[in-house]
Amino acid sequence: MTFYDAPSFFKNSELIEEGDTVIIYVTFDSTHAIIARRGLTLCMKYGALRHEFVIGKPWGSRISATAGYVYALRPTAELWTRSLPRRTQILYTPDCSLILQLLDARPGSVICESGTGSGSLSHAIAMAVAPTGHLYTHDIEESRTKNVEQEFREHGLADVTTAVVQNVCTDGFFVTNACDGVFLDVPAPWEAIPHAAGAISRTRGGRLVSFSPCIEQVHDDAYTLSFRSPLWKCVDVISQFVLIP
Repeated sequence: MTFYDAPSFFKNSELIEEGDTVIIYVTFDSTHAIIARRGLTLCMKYGALRHEFVIGKPWGSRISATAGYVYALRPTAELWTRSLPRRTQILYTPDCSLILQLLDARPGSVICESGTGSGSLSHAIAMAVAPTGHLYTHDIEESRTKNVEQEFREHGLADVTTAVVQNVCTDGFFVTNACDGVFLDVPAPWEAIPHAAGAISRTRGGRLVSFSPCIEQVHDDAYTLSFRSPLWKCVDVISQFVLIP
């Protein structure tokens, strides 16, 4: 069985098979992720949907539930972000896409991430670097690490990911002199910057990206980085609605 044949977000089969992760699209604001198993039922806004009615259908099919219609969609990192179980506050697709660009994440890249949280960005990175790259994701909570490891196995991403319980601000990263990029989403990212420098490959070089929800974090990051390199920048992601006359 090859990487792309395994049950995963990369599977190329035309029909939904038992054991596949399926995103059930109910409305724009309501999606559910299920693992298709005979004998199970999803209860949601449009009533009940038996998994048997999903298995064997082409991806993208419109399927009748007991009180309306839903769509069975092939999983992607973006759809997983909309439907994953929330264990923490998550990063959404606009932020994830910019982070991937700034990290220059591509097939074959080695990326370190902290913290894992609910695994939204983790899935986006893993899918970007697969099948030849690797994601090392770190979190201080063992329960979150175990949950995301289980999801990686269910989604066929276990071979390109390693989830570890580790405080990168005090103990550094799982690997040294190996990464093409490091991502930080931690309370005190400036404390992890020296460790991030040690994780990045000394021969290939790499990029450091830090997500900071408050300006105080940005200020302390900038102060720490000013002693190491002048080549850094601050980017703000703003959603803007445009009225078309």
